[in-house]
Amino acid sequence: RVTSTGTLDSSFNPSNGANDTVYALATENSNSYADIYVGGAFTQFGTQTRNRLVMLNSSGNVDYRLNSGSGFDGPVYALWANNDNHNDRGLYVGGDFTSYEGGIRGRIARFSLNSYDGELDQGFNLWADGPVRSIVPYGTNWTYSSPYKILVGGDFSLINGVSKSRIARVEISRADYSGGTYANTELAFNPSPGPNGSVFS
Repeated sequence: RVTSTGTLDSSFNPSNGANDTVYALATENSNSYADIYVGGAFTQFGTQTRNRLVMLNSSGNVDYRLNSGSGFDGPVYALWANNDNHNDRGLYVGGDFTSYEGGIRGRIARFSLNSYDGELDQGFNLWADGPVRSIVPYGTNWTYSSPYKILVGGDFSLINGVSKSRIARVEISRADYSGGTYANTELAFNPSPGPNGSVFS
């Protein structure tokens, strides 16, 4: 971590760090903890087992609030934290995985940040048939409203069964404050024929 003057921040010390490649970073700054999320191909961070996703505190230490257990079965390439939507704070995770802690996840997953422990959103229903390498917010209505939209990029040809060549726009909504989060692929967004190579960002 680097300070605003360009010097190394000595207060941030992630020990030995990850034992393999880090591909993605995201921060969640809506509380005093300034949580940091790290995704990649690693299976260990410092001395702790963390399979491809880890949560750090502001000092760089592993935060035990997110204990992913067996975690993802493939690398994490993309992270986006929706910090500002007070009704739907969530961490979106993309990669080349097909399961999380033994449950099926089709290369994209969501964790609720409304809960202290960062629980996996079991109701989140988005899946891709190839690696997801980028997740970014779309438009200006994602901050305080629902539904909102995200853009997803990578190496897929299908999103939720809809033909989308490596890029898709998805509408995110919630059934209610206690329910899961639902994703619908936007048919109107169709940049045909689409890119002829991977979308990374």
